[in-house]
Amino acid sequence: MEADLENVYRKPLPPDKLLIARRRIDELKNVQLLEDWKWDKDSRRWYLFCRLTISTEETRYVPKSSNWFIFVPSSYPWGKIEFYPAKKNGLAWTFPHQTYNDMGSENTLWREGKICLETSVNAIIRFGYDTGEPFDIEERLVWYFKRALAWLEAAASNALVAEGDPFEIPHYPVSDSSCFGFAESLRSYTSWEKSDVTFGYLEYIKLHSSPEVYAITNFLKKNRQPILQHEIKWGSLLTQIAERSVKHGIWIILPDIPVLFPWQAPISWEELRKICEEQGVDILEIIRGLSNNLRDNKNHLMILGFPIANKIGGSPNRIYWQALKLPVLSCRKNSKGFSKDFWTRDRMFNFKDTNKIHWIKSENWHRSEIYSRGSFDNAATAHSVLLLGTGAIGSVIGEQLLRAGIKKLTVMDDDLLNVGNLVRHTLDLRNIRKPKSLAFATKGKYNTLHAEVESIIDKFPPRSDNDYKLVEKCDVIIDCTAEDDVLCHLSECLWEKPKTHISISFNLGATKLFIFAAHGKRFPSAVFFDVIRPWLRNDLDKYDDIELPREGIGCWHPVFPARIDDVSLLASVAIKNIEPLLLMPPEKPVFMVFEQKIKEDIFSGIELIHREEHDG
Repeated sequence: MEADLENVYRKPLPPDKLLIARRRIDELKNVQLLEDWKWDKDSRRWYLFCRLTISTEETRYVPKSSNWFIFVPSSYPWGKIEFYPAKKNGLAWTFPHQTYNDMGSENTLWREGKICLETSVNAIIRFGYDTGEPFDIEERLVWYFKRALAWLEAAASNALVAEGDPFEIPHYPVSDSSCFGFAESLRSYTSWEKSDVTFGYLEYIKLHSSPEVYAITNFLKKNRQPILQHEIKWGSLLTQIAERSVKHGIWIILPDIPVLFPWQAPISWEELRKICEEQGVDILEIIRGLSNNLRDNKNHLMILGFPIANKIGGSPNRIYWQALKLPVLSCRKNSKGFSKDFWTRDRMFNFKDTNKIHWIKSENWHRSEIYSRGSFDNAATAHSVLLLGTGAIGSVIGEQLLRAGIKKLTVMDDDLLNVGNLVRHTLDLRNIRKPKSLAFATKGKYNTLHAEVESIIDKFPPRSDNDYKLVEKCDVIIDCTAEDDVLCHLSECLWEKPKTHISISFNLGATKLFIFAAHGKRFPSAVFFDVIRPWLRNDLDKYDDIELPREGIGCWHPVFPARIDDVSLLASVAIKNIEPLLLMPPEKPVFMVFEQKIKEDIFSGIELIHREEHDG
């Protein structure tokens, strides 16, 4: 027992690899080691205490020598290496490429202003240290020290950013996981430039509460009339939430970004007030003038907008909105003794100069921002798609279409979700015995901010006039039912305008994928059946002596065998071919067959094994 207690309370010893890395630091003449490796039990990392000295002359903001804490994980040479200024004789200001340099906890010896030493920081490259990051024991730590010295040289020379560098928003310290989404683009910036309205009421919604996630829905003038040129269009989910519950706040556009030199976000109401005054904006007077409609003993949001550019020195091309949570304004329920002058109480208590601002993480949720990570070509996403069948492959294809940026998707299916479907379906237990189309549409709305997703609980063809009109509006029809009668009904429909028809199916076991596509006012079912029948017949012959799996007890229909990995794989191949078909509909009906390839019992890929065109 005594030995166990000794192990628990004994301070850990730094591993040899950290001692080797530390010895390399002695070679740097501008680095002085003040304390060797120590263990921080809270972050479970090792740290060094060092003094860094620059060759550049000392400035008001960057001392000649400054003290730093350098944190390194036990997994070194892997993991993050972080530099924090010391509270005593450290860097006291906040610069570009640095988190807000707050004093932090009373229990620590370092501030919170971690400096960014990533390879993408152009300033460090300009100061002569641009080699790729090494990952061996002897080189990685010393590489970071050289980067830190270059960072300090750039900060002292006011050269951390230069024309042409990517623009960087100052780090707004947030106290919780709340988030606010807005939608701004070059087009909306042009609209703001022409507008003479610079503040008013904000309409926004709360997507969920834990954590709190908000999204803007509308800008109103101070007379509470909407500003039509700044109308915001979201997808089905946010639109439905806005129809049920809208919250109100305040919006203000500033001429320039609110920041303290070198690059610190305002933290107190005094700092923000003075920055706005320098820009000719009396922010507290605006809040006072709009506050009477927000005195309901609840929190409200305020967003500050300012123009930004993509690159330093470039022309502004969009508005960025930074959200904050207003203090609960004075009202009859919380202001005894101030019933005749609520604003006096607000100024004394809620907007006291020393009060800290409750900043909220803010993000641009415009389509151009969200889909910069990857999407279909814009010309493809503009199509309105009808998806017939939301079974295994239909649900995967539908979800991928939404995540690829399709703006309008209508799903049609009359089937209910059963427990057995969960083996290869994107829906879950919460949807058992619910209509697949409705459940998928509900889930699909949560996959996208921008798409309109609707459902028809029916089997094609649509029976009601409203459903038929909804189908008629779609210019692309993707069939994933693998049901002959659906395709026959589809061929009987003569549309007013030509549509792109795409049929997606696979064989037993999902080793082959069949894609048939045609463009016209009618689906050519005869051609489809002619080209696919030989492949299906050949496939069925292989299963003659194999008993297919069945669900339940007794005389029940066999289950179509296909694993989730096969379904997802073939659905992704289908998506790869759907996009070019949306961009350039086929002049003649086209039929393609893809097959999984196995070599020496190892999956080796998907191969196009057949392609043919028909005159129709």
